[in-house]
Amino acid sequence: MNARGASIERELLDRAPDLAPKSVEVLVDMYGARALRGTEQDVPVKLEPNTRISIEQGAELHRIARAHRTKTSLEIGFAYGFSTIWLLDALSVQVESSHLAIDPLERRVWQGVGLRQVERVSELGPTFSWLEDYAIHALS
Repeated sequence: MNARGASIERELLDRAPDLAPKSVEVLVDMYGARALRGTEQDVPVKLEPNTRISIEQGAELHRIARAHRTKTSLEIGFAYGFSTIWLLDALSVQVESSHLAIDPLERRVWQGVGLRQVERVSELGPTFSWLEDYAIHALS
């Protein structure tokens, strides 16, 4: 691991010491990358830097979900999957937990980057579902 990756790992573990090792691995890759592979093409997709939550925000989301023993979560907008990975890790301590993400543009705009990241943490345990629809339609 390079110095940047080590720095990201330290920040992740300082802010969320109970993250699963696989989540740490994936989040280090995600926060350290300028491009990530998606499900829709073989070449990495350049990441828009403003389309992600910060490590501080992710750690707080993780803390809240763990503190409330959340078993089911819903996410409107999926994109690269940053918040999704944080939530899946938080849900992993609950039996029969699940996360649903709704995003009609995951494959077309985001090239399946979020879907690929979720595949990488599938061993964590929570059931993950994705609806390729607009929230206004999916929620009604």
